[in-house]
Amino acid sequence: MLDLVLCEIEPPEGMRRGLQTTVVDRTQLVAIAPPAVQPAADWKNVGFAHYRPSSAYRWEVSTFLDAHGLQPRIVAESDDSLFLVEVSVRSPCVAIVPRSAAKEALLDGRVRVIAELESGGVAVHALYQDNIAAGLTRSAVEILVRAHSEPAAVV
Repeated sequence: MLDLVLCEIEPPEGMRRGLQTTVVDRTQLVAIAPPAVQPAADWKNVGFAHYRPSSAYRWEVSTFLDAHGLQPRIVAESDDSLFLVEVSVRSPCVAIVPRSAAKEALLDGRVRVIAELESGGVAVHALYQDNIAAGLTRSAVEILVRAHSEPAAVV
């Protein structure tokens, strides 16, 4: 039996019987593009590496695109954020990914941030048993939450 599971989708209430859930960290999504890519105001002139419909990020990204009237041409779909970063670098096109997934490409200057999404429902959730024996796991989750709530250098 697993003591602790970290996941990006919070399980529905009905599936949480006997489990505790804690948000460890909110995921900051950013739109990235190589330095040479200059999206038009509506992004119609750029390709877009998107998440597949089954991804936890798809709804957040689609909502952002719709809310801002952005209509890029979808050139790739994947559930893998690191793959989407590489598609953006090599295609070149725009991708919206967790900032942490784009960290190296941002530091290397292979991409730049062209937009930041409001923190929505995307988060890392810790799931663990809700019983007396789960004390050690609960302590570990509390340490994770504290570590992610401390200020960190932003790329």
